[in-house]
Amino acid sequence: MSGRLLFIMAISTLIYATGLWLTHTRLRWRYVGLLQIALNGGYLIAIFYSAGLMQRLSP
Repeated sequence: MSGRLLFIMAISTLIYATGLWLTHTRLRWRYVGLLQIALNGGYLIAIFYSAGLMQRLSP
């Protein structure tokens, strides 16, 4: 199960970092702020899901 946890953290961090890089360097449109809020929210959901999974699996 720790492999699944690491996979979730790695993928969510990669998606978050790519999205942040795109919003700061490449994208020049009206709703970039909303995209950043969605990225932050999705990353927090992944973090809390991983923390809950870790707590549930701990002895």
